[in-house]
Amino acid sequence: MQSLYEWDFKGRDNAKLPEILEYTIREFGSDLQEPQFIIDLVRGTLEHIAEIDAIIERAAPQWPIGQIAMVDRNVLRLGLYELMWGDHE
Repeated sequence: MQSLYEWDFKGRDNAKLPEILEYTIREFGSDLQEPQFIIDLVRGTLEHIAEIDAIIERAAPQWPIGQIAMVDRNVLRLGLYELMWGDHE
């Protein structure tokens, strides 16, 4: 979630994504056994972001995606990605 928030905050610049992921893992996940999990979640979410945002907008038409608080929209994005495309095993 932290990585998606930072990516969104920094202007949705995919070129900054490796740096953002590296920072997030270093600062918040240094004791993780499998940091690849973070990378896979963020990249997967961003691969499907157009579909995810369309679902959010259909579910809440009175809240355009740009008007949803940045934390909230990235929690929604991550949750939808995990529900729809995540590894369910």
